Amino acid sequence: MKIEVPETGVPGPSGNTSGKWEAGICSCMTSPCSACKTVCCFCCILQEVANHLGKSGCLWCCCLWPFAPLLRGALRRAHGIEGNCFFDCLIFYFCGCCALVQMDQERQKGEIVQNDEN
Repeated sequence: MKIEVPETGVPGPSGNTSGKWEAGICSCMTSPCSACKTVCCFCCILQEVANHLGKSGCLWCCCLWPFAPLLRGALRRAHGIEGNCFFDCLIFYFCGCCALVQMDQERQKGEIVQNDEN
């Protein structure tokens, strides 16, 4: 007897076998498109990351942006990245824009890996 587990739409690891983020915390210069998007509309990144994780992007964009470290933690866990809630909060407190660029890069890498698997 085979038990089938329904797909939840939540992404798997992004392909980073090292347990590290795809981009460093100061990767604004290496990713000008993500940096521009962060400066012009940081809510867009929160929405895209939330949608990528199977969460309500509209809710995160409109209401939950003060809780962005929680979304960072969810992305980190879904992609198998080392870290904890304390560092997620610290990074957002001291450099929120850099954290959003890093999250956007990780989301993009995760989508590339998902597309390659399909």
